[in-house]
Amino acid sequence: MGSIKAFDFLLKKEKDLVGVEVGVLAGSHALKMLDLLDIKTLYLVDPYVLYRDTGTRHYNRKYEKIAKEKLKPYQDKIVWIKATSVKAVVNFKDESLDFAYLDANHEYKFVYQDTELWTPKVKHGGIVGGHDHVPTHPGVAKAVKEYCDKNEIEYKTKPFINKVVNVDWAFRRGGKLGDWEIPKGNIV
Repeated sequence: MGSIKAFDFLLKKEKDLVGVEVGVLAGSHALKMLDLLDIKTLYLVDPYVLYRDTGTRHYNRKYEKIAKEKLKPYQDKIVWIKATSVKAVVNFKDESLDFAYLDANHEYKFVYQDTELWTPKVKHGGIVGGHDHVPTHPGVAKAVKEYCDKNEIEYKTKPFINKVVNVDWAFRRGGKLGDWEIPKGNIV
């Protein structure tokens, strides 16, 4: 079982959610969302190809098989899109999603681009967010801050499990995020 991400607590009370996770890897977060949230449809976007991220080579094809096996029980709620974020986003109408969770390539230009491309696809009042707002991935923090400053959006960050390496970020499209509470015991 994957970890419960801080982002998920923003959606706990919502019903019939339609959302996207960009950057699926082994499917651990997707599994947690499907287990914990009332999801009608979860789009999973990942090209599963070799790419570089902050100087590290990632070969994600090996994770595709793991993810598909892990998520088999939820096949009726999943739509796989094996493509890059830029190619996948064109399949979505503006304001068609309740949330977008961005956890793909963590280099600045890709995080900024993903935030810019996917935000219009989320309904007003919906949540846009992602993972790894930590010093080891400076491109994430820089891109989120710059995008939100440019668009006058208030965003928040929230640690979970381990506040040194696990920090999610999020904002509400067209409004304030409000309280972002995580039950005690989820942060160490």
